[in-house]
Amino acid sequence: MYETIKTELKEGILTLTLNRPDQMNAYTEKMNEELLDFYKNVNSDDAVRVIVVTGSGRAFCAGMDLSEGGSTFSSEQPAEDYRDLGGQVSLQVYEVNKPIIAAINGPAVGIGMTMTLPMDIRIVKKDAKIGFVFGRRDRPGSQFRLVLAAACRHRESVGMDVDWPVHPDRRSRQQRTGSI
Repeated sequence: MYETIKTELKEGILTLTLNRPDQMNAYTEKMNEELLDFYKNVNSDDAVRVIVVTGSGRAFCAGMDLSEGGSTFSSEQPAEDYRDLGGQVSLQVYEVNKPIIAAINGPAVGIGMTMTLPMDIRIVKKDAKIGFVFGRRDRPGSQFRLVLAAACRHRESVGMDVDWPVHPDRRSRQQRTGSI
């Protein structure tokens, strides 16, 4: 059914594997389409109780496939309508009503790491390399600051397991009222 991902359901555990091992599971538009389709449809499958996302081979996801050169990040959409591929899949992951575990079995770079932010649990192999390399593109640091700001703002809602300091005025309503 899919070309760049594979799925296996066993005893309620659905394992989704990024399946481009020769390219270290580098992210493509095709992979994005398949992941969006998968996440949109998994909610209606009552046989699935939990989802485990991993990569085939030695990497989780090496980030965006750059084999197309400069056109990799180009788009015909106007800036105000544009949603990057990582944003598309992250928003869809957030809508899934089943627990999602990222089993990061090797390098996770760029979109390979940010796609895991809305997942409930991230388990990382001891020597895996993690990279937020957005600052090495066009506008140094701009995308990284955006990802970091989103992660800080929504850490409770997306299950982030990092306790980053938050300015007192920016705490959530639940934190201010002491209900969490």
